[in-house]
This record gives sequence, structure tokens and C-alpha cells, in this order.
Amino acid sequence: MNTVDSFIDYLSKLETPDSMSLNMYYGNSKEAEVRRENLRFYLNEMKRIDPKYIFIGEAPGRWGCFLTGIPFTDENTMVNNPFFKGECKMISEIIPHKETSASIIWECLNKIPIDKYPLMWNIYPFHPSNVDFTHHTPEGRGNRKPNGKECNLGKETLKELLELYKIEQFYAIGCKSRDMLKSKYNNIEYLRHPSFGGANIFRERFYNIYNIK
Repeated sequence: MNTVDSFIDYLSKLETPDSMSLNMYYGNSKEAEVRRENLRFYLNEMKRIDPKYIFIGEAPGRWGCFLTGIPFTDENTMVNNPFFKGECKMISEIIPHKETSASIIWECLNKIPIDKYPLMWNIYPFHPSNVDFTHHTPEGRGNRKPNGKECNLGKETLKELLELYKIEQFYAIGCKSRDMLKSKYNNIEYLRHPSFGGANIFRERFYNIYNIK
């Protein structure tokens, strides 16, 4: 891939390994189009920043990336944080949803200059759940960790994404992404996922990476 547009087109056409996950960028629905355009804005902004770090999570959360299309970003952050310049849209017109992990990560990002922001992604870019792809709303989709087949597809997707950026250091947010990537990127470092009681550990590690006192 040599442009963000070509990557978005590639991503939107990928088939999931089975029916128990949803490529939320696929198709002609309003929701899929909004996610694609939001992600396009984010990846283009990150091209401008030229990040040296990448933070790789496990998979989109149903109240975060599943709605916005942007990794580790919920609607509340997307519509209120100056980084997004008011350019991104919500799928619905209701009060913006919040996701704990997204809120914590952007709280930390707000403490560093924008030109130091890491690129954010997931080892599996689509939404794995305990229901099949016919369920399209977050209320009907539970989160689950991606399985091996999903992560293998995700590794190929990550390879394509990395052609757009000059990444020097990899950070895995969560055990699944670390375990799936450590054989490929032997310098990858681990960050505790901020969910399920890991918020303070994540903050401490983040502050160490960016020398925040």
C-alpha cells in the first residue's frame, strides 16, 4: 500500500475468517461509510505527524472503535478532542458514547505534544464477538478476544498498514497482541491494557515511555 486511500479500500474488502466477527468497514451502509471516512481522516493525520511509535491493541471495542472506526477512540473523544478538528462523524445523532479504555488512552495522549503521538491499531482490525456478522449494533455484540485465525489475518493487515509509516518502536497493548507479534517484531514492548483494573499500570508505563513526571 502506498496511500491511505488504497489501504482503506483494501481493508474494506477483506473477508473475516468466519461469521463470528464483523468487518465494520465493509459495504455501502451509512455506518460503514462513516467508519471508513473517520479512519481515513485519522490515518492521514498520522501521516502528517509521521509517528515513530505504534500502539497495537487486540480488537475494536463495541463502544469505541466499532462505532468510530478509529482504534482506541470512542465517540466522546472523537467529537470533543481538538485532534479531530470536528472533521469526524458519529454514526447516530444521540449523545456520544464513552469507552473506558479509549478515555484513559486519550487522557494520556493529551499529556504529550501531538507530534509525538503514536499510531494506534489493533492486531485484529474487525470486531470479534459471540454473535455472528448479522448483528450490527453494539448493544447486540459482546466483545471477545480475537482467535488465532483472526490474528493471522490481522498480521497481514498490519503489514500493509506499516508500508505507510516509518515505525521504529512497537508497543503491544494487551497480552494477545504481544503474544501474536513478538515472533515478528522481537523488539516489541508490552503495555498493560487499561481495562479491567489496568488503568494505573497503563498510565505509569505510558508516562515512563514519554518521560512524563
